Order: sequence, then C-alpha cells, then structure tokens
Amino acid sequence: MVTRLGSVALDKARHYLRVANVEYADLFELSEGANHQVFEVALNRQPSLILKFSQGEDRALSKKDPLFGGEVSLRRELRIYRALEKKTSLRTPEILATDGEYYVLMEKIAGQLWYEFMASNDNSETCFLNSMASLGKVFAELHHVTFQSFGDFLSEASVGPQRKNYAKRFVDVLNYRLENALDKGALLKQESNDIHSAVLRCLEQYRGQLDAEVAPAVIVLDDMHPANFFVDESGNAEGFFDIEFTQTAHPSLEYYSLCIFLFNYLGGGGFTKAKKAFDDSYREAGGPCGLDAPIFAELTWLSAVSRYVELCCSYHGVVDGLRDDWSPRFKKTVLEWIRTGRVDYLSAGDMQREKSHWLLEQRQRERRNK
Repeated sequence: MVTRLGSVALDKARHYLRVANVEYADLFELSEGANHQVFEVALNRQPSLILKFSQGEDRALSKKDPLFGGEVSLRRELRIYRALEKKTSLRTPEILATDGEYYVLMEKIAGQLWYEFMASNDNSETCFLNSMASLGKVFAELHHVTFQSFGDFLSEASVGPQRKNYAKRFVDVLNYRLENALDKGALLKQESNDIHSAVLRCLEQYRGQLDAEVAPAVIVLDDMHPANFFVDESGNAEGFFDIEFTQTAHPSLEYYSLCIFLFNYLGGGGFTKAKKAFDDSYREAGGPCGLDAPIFAELTWLSAVSRYVELCCSYHGVVDGLRDDWSPRFKKTVLEWIRTGRVDYLSAGDMQREKSHWLLEQRQRERRNK
C-alpha cells in the first residue's frame, strides 16, 4: 500500500528504492516542501527508514535556500550531517544509500516527532517543560562549537559567504527576504521600506559588539518547529529531522526559533515556564551565551521579525484550508512590531497548534485508510 502519494512522487520513490535495492511494505508522505520530498519507508519486521529526494532532477544539485539565499541541496545536507558527527555528540541518522545528489535513504531516528509526543501525552505541561529542558542541554553543547565568520554552514571546514560582522550578515538576509516578499506581492514597497528602516535603527547600536572576534559564530540549526525533531518517551531530544538551513550565526538566531515555534506551544503562561526551563538547563549544561543580556533579547526580536517576513512571503497565496490567512497574520505581526516595539510570539504559537492538529488528523486518516 502507498499512502497519499501523487503519481510522479510515487514513481520517483519507487525508482530510488529499487536503486537502493530495498523491499518495503508501505510508504508514508511526511512532508512536501519547496526543496525536497520526504517519506517514511515501512519495512517488514524491521525499523522504518527515511527516503528524501529532490522534486526535480534539474534542480537537484543546487537551489536557492528560501530562508538565507544560499545553496540548498541534498549534497549540502549530507556534508552537514558528517560535520555534526565529528564536531558534536548530536544524534544524526546513519546514511544507508545515496547517490550524493538526487536522493538519500537513511535510518529513521528512534522516537516520535515532538508534536506527536505532545499529543500522545495530552499536551501535558510536565512533558512540555521536560522537552524544553532537554533542548537547553543540546544547544548548550552546540554553542561551544565556534567559527570566525557568519554564513551558511556548508561543511566541516566551509562557511559562506564568510561575513566577519553578524550585523552585515543579518542585513544581507533581511534584504533577501524583503526582495522576495516584494516580488511575490506579499509586501508593499512602503511596508518593505518601513521594515528595513526599523530593523537597521535597532541593529546599528549593536554593530560594534557583533564582530566575530568579539562574539564568535556558533552552529545554528534554525527552523526548530514542532515537526522537526524527534524525542524519546520522556520528551528528551533524540535527533533532528531537517538541517538543510544550518548556519554559523549569533545564538539568538536559534533562540528566536524556539520563541516563535516551541516556547509558545501551550500559550502565554506556558511561554514563560518553557523559557525558564530551557534557560536554566542551558546554563546548568555550561551554555556559553548570555541569555539575559539586552543585546541577546534585541537580536532575538529582530530575528523573529525577519523570519516573519519570510513566512509572510512563503505563505502568500497559499490556499489549503489551513494556511489560507497565515501570510496576512505574519505581516500584521511585523507591522505591529514597528508600531509598538514589541514582538508577538504567541500568535505564531496559535498557528503551530493549528498545524499540529492538522498533521495529526492527516496521519489518523492515513491509518484508517489501511
């Protein structure tokens, strides 16, 4: 049986499994993004595998990363896995088969995706806080791996475009996202100008503190949303699902992702507790970054604003019954930040819960259809 696959995706999945000489019992579509398609491959009496392949062979070798504007490819992702294995104790999947360009077959890391774990525990606050504390330990270790330039993490020894000041790198990325939003019609020209001016005003005061010699770049996985990491039965992080956007950056680029995708998952009261659970665990594990420093809070806000611009663009025109109004909601949050100086983290949490509920309903329908 094959679940929820279109004919083209099905043909490609079957092709790559034949190439890898894998006999399978079932296929489950896990995601279909702008860059790759990902499927769980169920085997007979063996643990499942993960198959990931490019949507089109003409775009397989290199494609622009929609978040940062650099290279995004399976080749880069494989290099990142190898680098993380050497530099950290982070759990990475064993690569079972790949042609190095168009497809990769890897082990499925044990455990549940985080949003499934939360649902199976009735969104328990205890489980929620335990998992946030677990992430604190993980990122405390990652932030000890430093670099002398900011950019895309391309391999163990390669970073691009090697900016020596994080403010410069930040503005490059913001400009890329604003240009995309303008081209797509997600923002008006005046709105884009207002966002650009407001961000630069805030960022300029910290420019001198953001040289790599003063504040070295750290590994940042980014995109830490509820469907992007696996946990064990206690909520401890076991491994990460997509790492294709990994950066060398200021650690606030990781922290904003936690603020807009995870800390807010149970609403306002849960946000404060989740932040404390993560921060306390991070410090206890020897995390090197000053999470309470004013510059850290300000850069976290600015990182969230920049990502909201990207999400406003990405979801512009999407009509699927779930994300129909996400683009204007993200845009509203950015424009309110310009007016008030405060970033709304909680509205993004509302959207994440909507998405998690939608994903769970999909998986339940798939299982019933068997």
